[in-house]
Amino acid sequence: MIAEESPASFPAGTVGLATPRPVDRIDEIRQVRPVGGATTRRSPTWLRRLTTWQAASRHPLPVFLDTAITAGAVLVVTDSAPVALVSAATMVAAGLAFGIWKYRTSLETQGVTWYARPLSVALVAVGLTTYASGSGVSGWRAVLAAAVAGAALLATRLVLWLVISSARRKGAGLSGALVIGSERRIEQVMHRMLAFPDAGLRCVATYIPSAGKVVTPEEGRALVRKLLEQRDIEHVICALDQSDEAVFRNFLCFSADRVDCSLMLPLTGMRLGLTRAHLGDLSLVPVRLRRSWGAAAAKRAFDIVTTSILIVCATPLLLAVALAVRLGDHGPSLFKQTRVWRNGETFLIYKFRSMIVNADDLLDEFLPDRGLLFKVQQDPRVTRIGAFLRRLSLDELPQLFNVLRGDMSLVGPRPYIYDPETDARAIIRHLVPPGITGLGQVHHANALTDDDMFDLDVLYVATQSFGSDLLLLLQTIPSVLVRRSPY
Repeated sequence: MIAEESPASFPAGTVGLATPRPVDRIDEIRQVRPVGGATTRRSPTWLRRLTTWQAASRHPLPVFLDTAITAGAVLVVTDSAPVALVSAATMVAAGLAFGIWKYRTSLETQGVTWYARPLSVALVAVGLTTYASGSGVSGWRAVLAAAVAGAALLATRLVLWLVISSARRKGAGLSGALVIGSERRIEQVMHRMLAFPDAGLRCVATYIPSAGKVVTPEEGRALVRKLLEQRDIEHVICALDQSDEAVFRNFLCFSADRVDCSLMLPLTGMRLGLTRAHLGDLSLVPVRLRRSWGAAAAKRAFDIVTTSILIVCATPLLLAVALAVRLGDHGPSLFKQTRVWRNGETFLIYKFRSMIVNADDLLDEFLPDRGLLFKVQQDPRVTRIGAFLRRLSLDELPQLFNVLRGDMSLVGPRPYIYDPETDARAIIRHLVPPGITGLGQVHHANALTDDDMFDLDVLYVATQSFGSDLLLLLQTIPSVLVRRSPY
């Protein structure tokens, strides 16, 4: 394999090439070139457009074309323009809600089966609205219309995939990839990239971290910047070894809006039913920090509607708890505390008071060495009614008003009293609004360390979706009832 060297400056590790190997200097980077006479060509405009459509990216092109195909199929079956328009509107709404059009990597959009999963849910909605449109469409005709629309959309995706995969096998439309990991794992990934160009990736550089080397956030930022500046890198694959975690985490923190990141699972042949991204027989988990347009607005709309309903339904409970806290020791019912969000911004978080009035003045006495998630076992500052409220997390109910104001979301990383500026993961956790509940609460945050909580926050941001938020909301109820914390 032919290789070229060009200078760069890195804080730690070894940067290698096609056949990764240790080098004498740590400031050496090499470029991987195609083998076997293959050439990598710049992706033509028409291929980029077809890829955007085939991958169902949240872009006007696939949204318009998929909706037009759906409306055309319904029009042919029902012979009713109004019904076709209603079906088109339903397709747009269902497609956005159920994730037909969202950002996906090329590893996730190989073939057409990935598209059939979200499409099936949207087609059910199209069939129901076609039947309920009031135009006299029978049930079997509504089912037929949805089936014809689905067949047309899948057939279109199949044709697009055949064209795109053919172009990729000829070296067109491939994205540059950086592979991080041990020498053996890098060789595994590079071999699959050459054997399966349909995945849309070509290896342009490799990086072997130095085992046991501690990299500060400043060094990590410099490493990421240098790697991305030196090579045409659009995707980072981490063939995870324990020594690689810090490097991969730095890529998440400092390149979230520039490259895609994927984690390779430790065992091959596990992709069926477990992961939707693969490189040949290698299973990968996309770590998605890029947000599709409209995702934040949709999350905010869901928060407003759901929170408004919850506040109305919980009003009697809110009044009862407020009265109980007030009568308990004649102190104020609400407790307000400053919490930190991104860029150092702060807001007041509301809770039902569960401690004595001057609890903050006594904190140094009970817990002088505290971290972000400080809890005192058998805390004498907690009132009797406060212990009951904490046991069922009822003290968190006033944060519904924080959600309504826009300070927080229903689901997200918990806001802290302060953020450790030295931890680069704080950059990731602030990509989404703080939440009342989240992965940490579902997995019993009080029993976890600060470091574990940060990792869960990063995992939430990387995998967040409308469906995952709904699941976390449902999981919060049993997790509250079954505590694993001694506090």
